[in-house]
Amino acid sequence: MPKEHLKEAFKKVRQENGELQKKLRAFQNSMVRDSIEISPEFHKSLSATDTSAIREPMQKLFWEEQQKALMTKKRGMRWHPMMIRLAILLHSKSKAAYETLRTTGVVELPAETTLRQYTSAVRLEQGFQPEVMAELKKFADSLQPHQRYVVLLHDEMTIKSDLVFDERSGALVGFVNKDMWTFEKMATHALVFYVVGVNSHLKMSLGYFGTRTATSDQLMPLLWTAIGCVEECGLQVVASTSDKASPNQRLYQLHQIPGIQDVCFKAVNMFAPERVLSVFHFRPTSFNKNCEEQPREQWE
Repeated sequence: MPKEHLKEAFKKVRQENGELQKKLRAFQNSMVRDSIEISPEFHKSLSATDTSAIREPMQKLFWEEQQKALMTKKRGMRWHPMMIRLAILLHSKSKAAYETLRTTGVVELPAETTLRQYTSAVRLEQGFQPEVMAELKKFADSLQPHQRYVVLLHDEMTIKSDLVFDERSGALVGFVNKDMWTFEKMATHALVFYVVGVNSHLKMSLGYFGTRTATSDQLMPLLWTAIGCVEECGLQVVASTSDKASPNQRLYQLHQIPGIQDVCFKAVNMFAPERVLSVFHFRPTSFNKNCEEQPREQWE
C-alpha cells in the first residue's frame, strides 16, 4: 500500500477517534448534569426492595413507578396511565401541595405540563360539549342493559368572579352564559350537570354554565336538554336530584300536575314516555344529621 494511502487512513482513524472522544465526554457531562445523587443506604434499600411481596396492585404499581422515575431521565420518563390519573386527582385537590411534593423530591410525580396535556384533551367551554357526549356514548356502549340506569344531578356553586384569557380561542372566559342572560356580566356561580350510574361506576360531568343564580325558568330547558343528551347516548335517566335551593324547589313544582299531585315527586320522561322520571331534593347536611340521630336498629 502506498505511503500516501496509509497517511490518509491514519488521519481518518484519528478523526473518528476524536469524534468518539467528544461524544463520550458529552455523554459523561450529561450524566453528571442530569443524574441524581443518592446515598448508598438509599440505593441499597431500592435494590433490596421486592415489589412482588406487595399484594395491593395500586401500591405495587406506585412503587414500581417510583423506582423507574429515580433511574430514568426526567424528560424521558413514560408514566403509567394509572399514575397519570392519580397525579391529576392529587393536583385537583391541591395544586400547592402537589408542587411541594414534586419540588421536595419526597415523591416522584409528573410535571404540570404533562398533566395539562391530558386535562386539555377536551376543550372546556360553557354548555354541553359534543366531545363529552361522544365519550359518554362510548362508555355506555360497553355497559350491560341493567347498568345503563343513571341519575342526573345539578348543582350551582359560588365561584370567584374574574376574567381569564383563553390562549387557544382568544376569548375572555368568566362571563355569564349568553343563552341564559341578555347582558354581559361576570359570572358569580357555576351551574354544573353531573351524571352518576346506579349500577355502574359511571361518574361524569356533562357541562357547566356561568350564571348569576339561575332561576327555575332558566333551569327547566337546561334540565331537559341534559336529559335528552344522556338518553341519546344510550343511557336511561331514572331520577333527577339537587339540593333544596329555592330555584330547584320551584323547578320541580313546574312539573306538578294541577289537581292530581299535591307534591311533585315524579314526572313523565318526554324522551321515553314509557318510563317515569323521579324528581326529589333534600339537604345533605340535614339528611346525614337525621341518619346519625336515629337508632342503628332502624337502619338495619
